[in-house]
Amino acid sequence: MLQLAIPFLAVLFVGLGIAIETPTNALLGKSLNSALWASLVSFIVGTLVLGVAAAATRPRLPEGWSAATPWYAWVGGVYGAAVVLASAWATPKLGAGATLVVIVASQVALGVALDHFGVFGLTQHPAGWLRIGGVLVVTIGAVLVSVG
Repeated sequence: MLQLAIPFLAVLFVGLGIAIETPTNALLGKSLNSALWASLVSFIVGTLVLGVAAAATRPRLPEGWSAATPWYAWVGGVYGAAVVLASAWATPKLGAGATLVVIVASQVALGVALDHFGVFGLTQHPAGWLRIGGVLVVTIGAVLVSVG
């Protein structure tokens, strides 16, 4: 059980961070008069933090890692940039709650589909009725928060 508790707590805290990141990036966008500049500044700060963490922990890269990595594994930063940019732009218009719940609902729906098919080397987790029901509940919640 502890094997699952630690990753669960880690993503729980990351989720709280994302909830705070959305309005703070929107505030940065307002200060800079540009969601694009705000996103770039956010990524620069994040890159500096990761650089310090890498310098402190000195993780080793396996030999041949770049050749062994499929091309589609390299585009994660593009998605991350799109999330930061879209949330910095949309949050002042939709509010933090609506922005976040739509992001989460789309993540859950696609995540269940990716698990079901075992895409990108994931272990397959079939999309049974409970998982599909969870997607529906999250989607209904997204609609309610967005129109409420």
